[in-house]
Amino acid sequence: YLSADWCFAATDRVGSIPINFARLGSQWVVGSEARRVAKASECREVEEDAVTALAMAGYTVGAATFYKELSALDPGEWVCLRRNEAPERRHYYVYAPQPDPSDDPQGQLAEVLSSVFEKTVASLDGRTVMVPLSAGLDSRLVVSGLHEQGYENVKCFSYGQPGNYEAATARRIAEVLGYPWSFVPHSPRQQAATFRSDDCAAFIAFADTLQAIPFQQDFHAVGELKRTGFAPPDAVFINGQSGDFITGNHIPKALVELSADADPAARWRGIMEAAVDKHFDLWTVLKTPERIGHIETLLRQDLVNTGIDPYGALPAFGVFEATEYKNRQSKYVVAGQRTYEWFGFEWR
Repeated sequence: YLSADWCFAATDRVGSIPINFARLGSQWVVGSEARRVAKASECREVEEDAVTALAMAGYTVGAATFYKELSALDPGEWVCLRRNEAPERRHYYVYAPQPDPSDDPQGQLAEVLSSVFEKTVASLDGRTVMVPLSAGLDSRLVVSGLHEQGYENVKCFSYGQPGNYEAATARRIAEVLGYPWSFVPHSPRQQAATFRSDDCAAFIAFADTLQAIPFQQDFHAVGELKRTGFAPPDAVFINGQSGDFITGNHIPKALVELSADADPAARWRGIMEAAVDKHFDLWTVLKTPERIGHIETLLRQDLVNTGIDPYGALPAFGVFEATEYKNRQSKYVVAGQRTYEWFGFEWR
């Protein structure tokens, strides 16, 4: 919402559309394309903490971006910006998972999934659904849920090097369900040419949040599906991204077994060791005690800023998932949807 004197902006609960803002004199610059906002607000000073986290994990921690002057909203956060005043920001939603005391968690899950797919199908208006199908359970769930709802206008596709087992399995799944399937081959030479192209450079400028490495995995494949017409102009893409996360597959076993009565300081050390080992491990040479200690400080403060007490009653796995949700999942995984938008497609 925009008025003459103030602006109100918010992200949804997963941060599917990023919001960035920076001050320019007495005014604010706000937008969903970080590079454009940074350029328009003349951002120049590099944020060293963000660069360190980006190098170690592929994404920043919290609201930090590549530039000190540029901020980003967390998933489930709003901000009110007024002339010559500090931004007022609040979280209206915080992902803080806890054990479900229900006697029938499997039945409850089935009901939730059924509701999700009913709502999704109702929003499609009969349009073609494009599902990037692999051998994994996440994309299988997508096509199976659509099939169970009786949705017939579905196409599946896979990509990668010819003969890969993921594609072979995906083709069999599509055949069983009766959905058309297409394969987009990748090769080192083709990928090199794609990443050197002007179109890819323009896409990166569009998709770069200045908080994470732009997701380029299916850029060539989606472009080819559009060029060949296998994906019609009004197609809606639905992938299985984050499925492994929301089913708990990222939780280290040590955290599941960690007693709720454990010393809070020891419990926090266990959470941080798990987070660093799993996510801040891109460059081993960067994992010095000093940098790891600094990352721990950033993650702890980020949780506090979100409203989560790192030493509080939330289970260890809940703290671990909370920090991954608002950083890796939102900034990197969910941000992969920009590819579909670049080629003019909707997504769910």
